[in-house]
Amino acid sequence: KMCVSIPLTVGFTIVTLLGILILYGNRDVMLAQYFATGHSYHISVSMDVIGQTAPILAVELNKEHLRDPDFWIIIIGFPTALGLILPLLNFCLRKVSLWLNELENHRTEAEYRTHFIIKVFAFRFVCYFAALYYYSFIGVGTTDPQATEHGIVRVASTLFTYI
Repeated sequence: KMCVSIPLTVGFTIVTLLGILILYGNRDVMLAQYFATGHSYHISVSMDVIGQTAPILAVELNKEHLRDPDFWIIIIGFPTALGLILPLLNFCLRKVSLWLNELENHRTEAEYRTHFIIKVFAFRFVCYFAALYYYSFIGVGTTDPQATEHGIVRVASTLFTYI
């Protein structure tokens, strides 16, 4: 029964997670380039950006940065795009999960609901908390307290955008 639904659900979740990690990696690289050169609009689609430790250690927010739309696009734009895409992906996975549950032909309604909840919860748990995972384990890349503070600022801006 589960030979089709588990690989599809896990595959969908992994592909979405990789996309999210690539998005956050691009955000960090672009933010480092912004503070180094003043502009940055190079987006990479490869997995090489995941975990790149870009030196965002000497950041001082001033009025010039706060008035620059490029800064706000990098800080708020990426999480906003992700906040709009994740509910759509969640909707797609929900429809696919319902279809897969119908194919599995469960004996009881409780078993049907349990398997549906497992499929949907796994996707939501992984994808909606990806920002916390990324900036806790991958994105900071150093034990420097200042780098950790900047990671916390990026997580806070992401969570604020989701609200």
